[in-house]
Amino acid sequence: MTTFTGSPDASPETSTVDGIAQRTSVDETWATIRGGNGNSSPDSGTTIVSGIRASTTTDQFQRFSRAAILVDTSSIPDTDSIDSGKLETWGTNVNDEFAESASSALVESSLASPTTVADADYQNGFGNTTRLASDIAHSAINTDTTANAHTLNAAGLAHINVTGVTQFALQSVFDVDNAEPTWGNDDKALYTFHSAEQTGGEIPLLTVEHSAAAGRIMSSLAAAGGLAGPGGIAGKGGGLAGG
Repeated sequence: MTTFTGSPDASPETSTVDGIAQRTSVDETWATIRGGNGNSSPDSGTTIVSGIRASTTTDQFQRFSRAAILVDTSSIPDTDSIDSGKLETWGTNVNDEFAESASSALVESSLASPTTVADADYQNGFGNTTRLASDIAHSAINTDTTANAHTLNAAGLAHINVTGVTQFALQSVFDVDNAEPTWGNDDKALYTFHSAEQTGGEIPLLTVEHSAAAGRIMSSLAAAGGLAGPGGIAGKGGGLAGG
């Protein structure tokens, strides 16, 4: 088994990016802010924010932020099996102020460019609801030097792109599931974490364990003269053979 580790590029990006597509500084209903156009897309700050924030107007909201984390996974051999994986982020702040408990969901993003987050990505690059890992409750998020790990499930493992860039999104579960929480004056459900621009480590980190598929191993042994016929395995020196 082989371990792959990778992170987004810091600015200026060459292959991958991390950042935010958001609609912010507004005062709108849930449907309007969630379905509207993005108006901000920072991707060069040292922190990234994901989540939602209510406004001071009853039943209105002022901020929806959707975080993108992209990693170049093309160095994983095309024919390898993806055995396990996790995406880790290091938090700096978390809010859980609505009446309903907040959680962060790991889903797929589909940015128009792998090296830039654009305003238009807010409505075009997000919207997937399939979980790539279990949600993490905001009450369980660490904001010290301990990583917050999304361990990939079967869908997450299948999502790893061994021929290019793997795109992830961290979003509020309220946003992903279109589940409007009970409004509260300026209530927040935000998760802030270090970006690739953070110096000294603690940047988003994807770890993938992968291994050569069994068929490929057998083919390699056969090519090296290490397989006999139905009788068993015979190395070049004839060390093992079936009867």
